[in-house]
Amino acid sequence: MMIIIAIAWLYVALMLAVGANSLVGAVFGFVAWGPLPLAIFWYIFGRKRRKLRARRDEAN
Repeated sequence: MMIIIAIAWLYVALMLAVGANSLVGAVFGFVAWGPLPLAIFWYIFGRKRRKLRARRDEAN
């Protein structure tokens, strides 16, 4: 489910970039609204999963 939301978010960011007036604005808009916030979101909300995986690896 999370990957579908991420793909949809990147699609919206891409459409924002397509509608930009310049190439620089398009690239900046895509990076600022697309992968950058998505990476921050995945990092913050993936901490619990990484902790659980580390504990499982320590136990084995």
